[in-house]
Amino acid sequence: MADKKISELTELTTPDGTEELVVNDSGVSKKITQTNLLSTALPLAGGTMTGTIAGFTSTGIDDNATSTAITIDASENVGIGAISPSNPLEIQHGTVGTGNGANNTLALRYNSSTLYGQHYMDANGIYHILADYNGVAGGNMQLGADTAIRLATANTERMRIDSAGDVTVNSGNLVIGTSGKGIDFSADGNAAGMTSEVLDDYEQGTFTATLTAATAPTTACTTTGHYTKIGNVCHFSIYRFEAVNTTGASGHMKITGLPFTAATSTTIPAPFTHGFNFDASRNQNWSLDGTNLAAYESTSGGAWSQWNITAGTTKYMVVNGTYRAD
Repeated sequence: MADKKISELTELTTPDGTEELVVNDSGVSKKITQTNLLSTALPLAGGTMTGTIAGFTSTGIDDNATSTAITIDASENVGIGAISPSNPLEIQHGTVGTGNGANNTLALRYNSSTLYGQHYMDANGIYHILADYNGVAGGNMQLGADTAIRLATANTERMRIDSAGDVTVNSGNLVIGTSGKGIDFSADGNAAGMTSEVLDDYEQGTFTATLTAATAPTTACTTTGHYTKIGNVCHFSIYRFEAVNTTGASGHMKITGLPFTAATSTTIPAPFTHGFNFDASRNQNWSLDGTNLAAYESTSGGAWSQWNITAGTTKYMVVNGTYRAD
């Protein structure tokens, strides 16, 4: 073959792999085919490779050792720690976050060491988002929106915080999970003798009231009372003992069975009665002690005296009152 300049050679436009090239191997001229040349491993270390390698396929990116670090499947789903991702991005971690960031599935960092948000799913299927400060889960977390923050379960909105700061519970109840806790009104003004600004209780229901005396009636006289308790204040209504038979009863008249123990002894206004004897020149009232009402009448210039029960049939009585519960 006569010598020619490279510029004078005919261009090979469709190589089939059998073409031969001459290479210098330690001073010895040798030939190599195109197929053998392309099958030789590429020297990747220290270099940069661009473009597309024909026929190249891969299931992921390894960790420069023996394990797959990132998986990219045929659907372009990316998995970190997940060999078969079923979502566009899936991160799998077998341990639960510990507060120091070592076991978090996802950490969003502000700086390299102290501040980041922790995200992980625990073994019970609970998703955790924690604010971390200096390696301890104890920082502050803020959830914000321009218009409203909406909380939902089962694709149904349950609670909303709007741009004015108003909170709306759309379904369900606001449940206080710890006894003694409640709604704190400490931002409001208070009187000098204030002892608490937490509304920690609300309750309504019924109770069984029993009309009795020092000697009880032959047949028990009972009725259903109703109450509403707000904080430590209990309002009750006994409406009414209707056509009860107090035959066999005598002595000091009482009503037992109020729903809550009174914090201190107190006076309940006089009842509305029919068929009971009383001194029209005196005032009648109840004295509440514990959960029992005891009937009393006033005397002119003297101590209160017992108001005794009137025995007989078809007796009526209505009692309403308010007291401070223990």
